[in-house]
Amino acid sequence: MPAKQFMREAAYKSALVSRENPEQLIIALEPEAASIYCRKLRLHQMVDLGTQTHQNGFTPNDQVGSGMTQAKEHVRRNRQSRTFMVENVIGELWSELEEGDRYVVMDCGGGTVDLTVHQIRLPEGHLKELYKASGGPYGSIGVDYEFEKLLCKIFGQDFIDQFKIKRPAAWVDLMIAFESRKRAAAPERTNPLNINLPFSFIDYYKKFRGHSVDHALRKSK
Repeated sequence: MPAKQFMREAAYKSALVSRENPEQLIIALEPEAASIYCRKLRLHQMVDLGTQTHQNGFTPNDQVGSGMTQAKEHVRRNRQSRTFMVENVIGELWSELEEGDRYVVMDCGGGTVDLTVHQIRLPEGHLKELYKASGGPYGSIGVDYEFEKLLCKIFGQDFIDQFKIKRPAAWVDLMIAFESRKRAAAPERTNPLNINLPFSFIDYYKKFRGHSVDHALRKSK
């Protein structure tokens, strides 16, 4: 892969490693590293992304006590088609994988979301990349960008630009508050998530516009 070779050449030129000992440098893409790491995890919760109730009768919420055993049994009974998501850790799942099993690694980062497909090669446990990593700019930063666009729509692009320059610490506080509320969001959640504007935001807006933020909020509805 050109990107890996570029990084290897850069490592040689910077004297991090020598060409005489190339095995000293291992370069892996993020999905590859994530895939290897996940093989060492222990299963706490397996969420079936295809159905709400599993074929063996347990739901994603049945995760305490016998949850791991049920999850393994689900894997055994449904080897032809399995779509699942692993969260946290207690009990091995990877021991259930067999020669030829394929799985998708989803790397959900701040800037991008990338997908790749790997296949198990036994007995060594090596991985074969069936589809190279691909994706797009769908990471969580995009949510932050949409939040900023909403602020600009309500309070004005000119005000937001000036606020970030004149009150940088308050802007950081606002984005930290948004990040906290963003993490509390969920698809099944219907009640609104409230975000408190910093006092510095309210004060500077009144000086900038000559009226309160309440006026802007009422106008935006």
